[in-house]
Amino acid sequence: MELQKKLVNLCAALNRAGIKYVVVGGCAVILHGYFRTTHDIDLLVEPSLENIRRLKKALYAFLGSDEVFDIRDDDIMRYAVVRFAPESEAIAIDLIGKIGKITFETTTNDIEEVEIEGIKIPVYGLTTLIETKKGVRAKEDLLFLRCKKEYIEREHK
Repeated sequence: MELQKKLVNLCAALNRAGIKYVVVGGCAVILHGYFRTTHDIDLLVEPSLENIRRLKKALYAFLGSDEVFDIRDDDIMRYAVVRFAPESEAIAIDLIGKIGKITFETTTNDIEEVEIEGIKIPVYGLTTLIETKKGVRAKEDLLFLRCKKEYIEREHK
């Protein structure tokens, strides 16, 4: 479970630094209960200058790679994805400022916390996660999420 250990340790470091972020992508789908593989950790981050600078310091403290300082403060909003993948790491970290019209600020009301090993991991709720997965290659993710949402809605009637 190298991915889970890396995710938990990364989130612990980001939480300590007070970073505003939410786990999205394949890891979020896994945290919602769908067994699948992924080779990266996708984070949608609040793109303010202060948050990005703290994020880079936290990533440096976590991984010890000064490559993180090659990321410019505005890269996360300029590019769809900023991939941080030091050679020493098997798992890449993708930093995202927005997914379509979805930003950290517009979706704070649909962030849930999953606790693993005492670490709180912010992850999108089903509604927002489904929106982020529309048009993405991983159709099985979208199918799983929609089915889970329908099941929960039926159970709560």
